[in-house]
Amino acid sequence: MGRLFFEDSTGDRVLTAAGKLTIQDASLLKDLLMDAYSSPKRLLVDLTNTESLDLACIQLLCSANRTFRRAGKPMGLCAVPAGGVLRSLEDVAIDPASCDAELKGHCLWVTGGGR
Repeated sequence: MGRLFFEDSTGDRVLTAAGKLTIQDASLLKDLLMDAYSSPKRLLVDLTNTESLDLACIQLLCSANRTFRRAGKPMGLCAVPAGGVLRSLEDVAIDPASCDAELKGHCLWVTGGGR
């Protein structure tokens, strides 16, 4: 199981993920994303210490990015994710071209969410 926790900085709320995030972490990830949605601060997701993500966690982050964008709330990545995260995306064939039309140019995995 991975570790998920918030760190608040000036003007931002940072959701940090570490280790291997699997479906066992999905419920907590969803709860943290919902909590961040209710916050007026910008959400940044830090995946620099994340070894891998399974499909459930990837889907939650994609869905959150879409939900935040539609509501006009800022969300993005702190930095380029760790290599294991990028391999996880390749393994599940994430293709930014499949993003909703209104998200073109704001795919979390390509642009960091367009922060």
